[in-house]
Amino acid sequence: MFPLSDPTLRLDLHHQRVAEMIRAADQHTLARSAEPAGRHRRFGRWRRPARHGGVSRVTATI
Repeated sequence: MFPLSDPTLRLDLHHQRVAEMIRAADQHTLARSAEPAGRHRRFGRWRRPARHGGVSRVTATI
């Protein structure tokens, strides 16, 4: 195991991680610029269809 209490090692690991994140962001930007114009990618959930009539009502007999 590496001693993670060494501040120099921790700083080097941080710099490596930041460089990796910058490379990934550059690749993402390059891939987005290569996509055809007009096609936007959606993130998250699909839109739910509108509910017609609101809450459904059920009559119950006792």
